Amino acid sequence: MNVGVVQPAPLVDAHRAVAVPDRSNSRFINALLFACPLTASFNSAFGAVTVAGQTLYPFKVVVPLLAIALGWRALDLLTRPGSYPFMLALLAGWGVVGLAWTPDRTAGLKEVSVIVFAALVTAAVAVAVRAPDGVRWLLRGWLAGVTVTVLVALWELGSGQHLPSEFVNQHALGDGVLLATFGNPNNFGAFLVLSIPFIGIVATRPAVRWELGRTDRVLARILLVLLPILLLLSGSRFALIGLVVASGAYVALNRRDRSAWRFGGLLLLAGTGLSTFAIESGQRIVAKLGRFTDPSAFVQDSTEIRANLVLNGLVYLGRSGGVGIGPAGFEESIASGDVAFAVRPGVVNAHNFWVELLSQYGLIGGLLLGVVIVSATATYVRMTRDRPYGADRHRATLMLTGLAGYVFASMTASSYINAPENWMFIASFLALAPALVTIGREGRSLDDRVDTDEESGVVAASSGT
Repeated sequence: MNVGVVQPAPLVDAHRAVAVPDRSNSRFINALLFACPLTASFNSAFGAVTVAGQTLYPFKVVVPLLAIALGWRALDLLTRPGSYPFMLALLAGWGVVGLAWTPDRTAGLKEVSVIVFAALVTAAVAVAVRAPDGVRWLLRGWLAGVTVTVLVALWELGSGQHLPSEFVNQHALGDGVLLATFGNPNNFGAFLVLSIPFIGIVATRPAVRWELGRTDRVLARILLVLLPILLLLSGSRFALIGLVVASGAYVALNRRDRSAWRFGGLLLLAGTGLSTFAIESGQRIVAKLGRFTDPSAFVQDSTEIRANLVLNGLVYLGRSGGVGIGPAGFEESIASGDVAFAVRPGVVNAHNFWVELLSQYGLIGGLLLGVVIVSATATYVRMTRDRPYGADRHRATLMLTGLAGYVFASMTASSYINAPENWMFIASFLALAPALVTIGREGRSLDDRVDTDEESGVVAASSGT
């Protein structure tokens, strides 16, 4: 046993092993699993229906249906101490406690319900991908979601029109600025970065039976070429930084693999090559990116505003003694004028997921989410070190690449706690960690599979042995 390697020592030993009776999902479960990332990609753009005065978005309909279809298995994992969904449920529980001191209890309760929903989608996806065909349909759902958004973006690029949204109504957009199905260029850019690991896995040549076919791989490779180009046109600076960091992380994790340099270089070159296009929008975006490093342009620029929002969030965290100001408290505090650092009128969201989480849920909230992400990350790192199989290692490095990009992409949107694509990424990242440990092994019979703590997504601790 290697010294210093994180080993799967569960927080709760009572759930050491639970046999999994099913070897495959029903078609209905796979269809719902496929629909989860797909509907997360266009949640508010179209497909919403109004029932009894309440707007029902597709994503918020599909996820409960999946949980119900999975029955007791999703509930069992959600209530299993130490599991990833359980830790997110604890985060929601801490949010309920925070309602006692949040500035706006109504808005706070609504935000807590979002985190409850995040725990539910994580449990449902984690159970559904225990079967190899579940992994296939989750990845195919991500592929479909990115395809839909890219097609809408290409329509925008060709027609100069956009889907209706509040952002479109409030801003004069020039030709070439892309919002796709997200109604905001920052959310679109962030989503493209979030999709990198899943599209990358689909683009990989198949080695085990759950992977997709040639058509899926060709489509995934086309999307990987288009992704940085469309991302640059979105004008999202932090998403672009996320792309660069993700590409660099991929190359660093595969520095001895020449194909990795080609893959990472492809993402970088395709994006930077667009800056040479002599189109008005491209020149404007390049100029905007240039201001990011120009100190003289810092004043009155969105970069200064974002920096002040971060500083205000840290002030709220410190003022609360580290417990946070309560769910939805950031927006209410900014809107009421309780600011230590000036922000532009009308800008009330944190524009940074990590600051949003810490300022409202405090160090406890940050720890609860951080533990599950670190635990899943440890699983992927272990795969890169311990697996002699090239395909397994490549999938793990892609997931780590996705996390590296996510850290920055999640600083892009105005409020990422309420974004379905954010929790869909987290659910997929957490669920695939235990799934790829077992299902992705080359040469291992799927009939030999049992659901150990590592395979169920139980938070691991370092044994140091």
